[in-house]
Amino acid sequence: MGRRRIPRRLRYVGGHDSGYHGAIGHAGRAALCDRPASPGLAVALFAAGYLAVWTGFSVAATLAQDLVHAALAADDMGPVVRPLAGAILLVGGAYQFTPLKRVCLAH
Repeated sequence: MGRRRIPRRLRYVGGHDSGYHGAIGHAGRAALCDRPASPGLAVALFAAGYLAVWTGFSVAATLAQDLVHAALAADDMGPVVRPLAGAILLVGGAYQFTPLKRVCLAH
């Protein structure tokens, strides 16, 4: 496995100047560099963003499940859903042993 590289758009975030200034431009970059970086703040912002994204996804998934439940009058969906869920789990598990996974990870 080769050395992993930081995407060009993210290099300046850690204080590395790659020459790319993106949408914020040179003025925005200068404003970012004027204040000292706080590792604690960066971790807190990352954690807050991570939690916000997964919370949003969870709300959307719950609403989608409620819609499916209501549309199909899903009181007796157990005999249908369990085999489908098992099949999805088996396909996902089988994928772990395919050459396709190795190719995707190497890319």
